[in-house]
Amino acid sequence: MAGNPETGEIYKAKAVTEDDVVAAVDAFMVDPANMEFLFADGYRIDVADAVSSEVNVTLLRQAVRYLLEQGAPIDLIGDANVPAFKMAGELVSANQVILRAYATGMVDDV
Repeated sequence: MAGNPETGEIYKAKAVTEDDVVAAVDAFMVDPANMEFLFADGYRIDVADAVSSEVNVTLLRQAVRYLLEQGAPIDLIGDANVPAFKMAGELVSANQVILRAYATGMVDDV
């Protein structure tokens, strides 16, 4: 793959596995200081950068819908201007909701 492909591109090309993506998300969720994650074949992702980027509202809706369909306990505790969520008693950001949805198998259809 030429250039700097996005994580979704290398995932679709099967250069990284779902387990790799889950491991990156899990490492970040345990310790947000784990900003960079090294995949097989030398691919890297800056998870903190991915999490801090602006939230795609359509993707957030898809993630919330997916998690609810999977039976995940998720509650909106913020508002439309500053969305925040609670999952299993833990406060999580909108980007963390999206990451958790990907980690549990959501496929991006946005």
